[in-house]
Formats: sequence, structure tokens, C-alpha cells
Amino acid sequence: MEKTNKETATIILNQLGGRRFLAMTGAKNLVCDNNALMFKFPRCGPEGEKSNFCEIRLNSLDLYDIKFKRIHGIKIIDVSEHNGIYADMLQNIFRKQTGLETSL
Repeated sequence: MEKTNKETATIILNQLGGRRFLAMTGAKNLVCDNNALMFKFPRCGPEGEKSNFCEIRLNSLDLYDIKFKRIHGIKIIDVSEHNGIYADMLQNIFRKQTGLETSL
């Protein structure tokens, strides 16, 4: 049985830390689409790589592809991309890329 977009997005959010993740990072405007979870968060990260948007997509290998972007008005800049990520690595990659803690 194939999971729906919302089920996949919910699983991704739970693997990130669920409600604690949302509270700690300030993530907002969550969107689920085509086996992906996308959201905005306060602009942060290493100097020159400040991102404010994240897309986490479940790929055909049952691993995750993560894209960090900076969105300002209609301008979208790709900041970084991480492919073939295991679920237990999601929080660590998000922390390293953004500097935001994902849990207490």
C-alpha cells in the first residue's frame, strides 16, 4: 500500500522531531507535495549560506534528498543539497546547515 503525500510529510516531520522541531526552529508554512515536506524558517546558517527554506523529499531508494534555499521576494537561490540521507541523519544535517537546534 502506497502512502499519501500527507502521510509521508507527517512521517518526515516526526523524524525531524515533530512539534518540538516546529517550536525550536520556528518552522512555518509547511507544505506536503509529491512525497516531500517543505517549510520556511528564520533566515540563518553559516555566513554566505544563509537559508530560509527547506525541502525534504523521499526518493525511490527510500532515502531522503534535502535542499536548502534562500528565498527573498521572487528571488530563489540554491544554498545546498544533500542526497541519499537516512532518517536518523535528518536532524543533524538540519542543525549543521542552519545552526538551529531541533530539540531541547
